[in-house]
Amino acid sequence: FPYTTLFRSACLVGGQNEVFLKYLIPIIAFLLGIFLAVVIEATLNKLNIRFVRRSVLLLEAAILVFVAFLPEGRENNVLANALVSFICAAQMETFKSFRGEPIATTMSTGNLRKFAENFYLGFIKKEFRHHKTAVQYLVVLLMFTAGAALGAVASGLFSVSSALIPAGLLLCAAGHITVAKRAG
Repeated sequence: FPYTTLFRSACLVGGQNEVFLKYLIPIIAFLLGIFLAVVIEATLNKLNIRFVRRSVLLLEAAILVFVAFLPEGRENNVLANALVSFICAAQMETFKSFRGEPIATTMSTGNLRKFAENFYLGFIKKEFRHHKTAVQYLVVLLMFTAGAALGAVASGLFSVSSALIPAGLLLCAAGHITVAKRAG
């Protein structure tokens, strides 16, 4: 991250405005995604509607379906990138923890650090309460890796239409949350 920020700054200072805008647009979209997720949560909580996570998942799925049907081209690539940045931010803001542990759902470095800490404490220092947490972070990291691999293969096969795959998975997640809430 610091290297890309440095690169963006160098583009601006070096007069490469087009390259700078290429990076500025997704950053603005990311900020708007966080803002919208906060607004959704505040609004639904004020109305006493416990549907925040499902609302964000449905919004993300709808945006990915839209992205999947964008015609390929430079301008649409910028739009698709901005929309994906937007939903990544909404995802990060809405899903901050998993089973009581802080988690990042759209990047893995923090999760890797927490896995290493808990692995060390649980398996090396024999503080057994950390075993479960280490395994939990390991599962999250493996799922992240599997998702990245699936995304790479799918985008190679289906190009922009591959966005339908995570859209479907997000709909499944929203359905799972609904079933889990009804079950108690």
